[in-house]
Amino acid sequence: MSNEGKTVKIHYLGTTDDGEKFDSSYDRNEPIEFVCMSGQVIKGFDDAVKDMAVGEKKTIHLEPADAYGEVNEELIQKVPVENIPNADELPVGEIIYMRTPEGQPVPMRVVSVEDGVATFAMNHPLAGKPLNFDLELVEVAYPRQPAPKPQGRKGASSAWKAPLLLHAPASGSHSRKAAQASNASTQQL
Repeated sequence: MSNEGKTVKIHYLGTTDDGEKFDSSYDRNEPIEFVCMSGQVIKGFDDAVKDMAVGEKKTIHLEPADAYGEVNEELIQKVPVENIPNADELPVGEIIYMRTPEGQPVPMRVVSVEDGVATFAMNHPLAGKPLNFDLELVEVAYPRQPAPKPQGRKGASSAWKAPLLLHAPASGSHSRKAAQASNASTQQL
């Protein structure tokens, strides 16, 4: 039976091919919740869960195309440090947030600060990496069916409420620290 369109709860452990753990719902003691095949999670994760049964466990291997994609070189930017307030305080290897001219926050990893140039990567930290997941389907919530229309009553409403998600999906455990330099985090791109 397909889980497509149903709200599912999944426990998972995510690792890279070298065995490094990058995320685990088990560590948070809370499975993630999402609508299967709705695009709320990476494609390969959605595809793997689609035909699982409650209580089933499986291990999957995803190539970058079915995970966070390949590294896009256009998303790597070099900025002269004289254009960045407190550039000497940029935390190399960490995620900071800069703002677009429209004021939208943009997460980026500080790759390096050397020779008067700061290099930032806006790709997802797991872009370009094959990933492995141990999955366990914990629960499936079936969509509610509309209540039957009352018979013989004028003005009876046929409206019904769609299923309500109990909470938003848990965010990943990837480090998303703001830069130590508050001015750097508001620098416009």
